[in-house]
Amino acid sequence: MTTSSDPTLVAAAAAGDGDAFAALYDRYADRVHTFAYSRLRDPADAADALQITFVTAFQKLDQLDDGSRFRAWLFSIARTTIIDVARARARQTSIPDDELGDVAADQRAPERDLEAEESGALLWQ
Repeated sequence: MTTSSDPTLVAAAAAGDGDAFAALYDRYADRVHTFAYSRLRDPADAADALQITFVTAFQKLDQLDDGSRFRAWLFSIARTTIIDVARARARQTSIPDDELGDVAADQRAPERDLEAEESGALLWQ
């Protein structure tokens, strides 16, 4: 099932197929973890962000209208989760919220990066 397209897997997962969601996890977990680690710089925080991202995606999968946008939607969830994890860490270590601006400001919208990447590929074709 891992060779199925995102829209096919999303539709199946939304209909209750756990294997389809597992295939989406297998497809994107490493990338989401890398993204989280690049922002948080802590293995445990990155693992937490990965887990929260996929739990949230699973819970809200029925809200995704276009399965072809799964990747951008997932990374949008990851971005929000990373900010939340950074804030929670800051509260635990007493980092003032104004210093968190660097984490949030450093976040580029991953869907814009993906669209730019896809546009570049089309241009070269």
